Amino acid sequence: MSDKYLVYFLCDAGISTSIMTAKMMEVVQTHDLPLDIEAHSVALADNFVQQKAPALIVLGPQVKYLKDKVDKQFDCDVFVMDTNVYANLDAKTAVRDILNLLRQ
Repeated sequence: MSDKYLVYFLCDAGISTSIMTAKMMEVVQTHDLPLDIEAHSVALADNFVQQKAPALIVLGPQVKYLKDKVDKQFDCDVFVMDTNVYANLDAKTAVRDILNLLRQ
């Protein structure tokens, strides 16, 4: 997995984020993209980041108010997913946005 970017997708409880993550991973697997996306609760993020540092943290739009805190807490880029992309479960656009951020 060293050739893949680890991305944590964080929200409050992780339920809707888990659905979006599953859809994004379908896109990743279909196109053989170098991503591993995991959904987690933002409240538990410290535990996961200490175990494996991600290349990127994506926040669900419902926790965008935590962006500044998460930016300061972790040593990686933090991105807030677009509300429309999230609401429409537009996994293709979400994966494209994540790849674009990682390639910058």
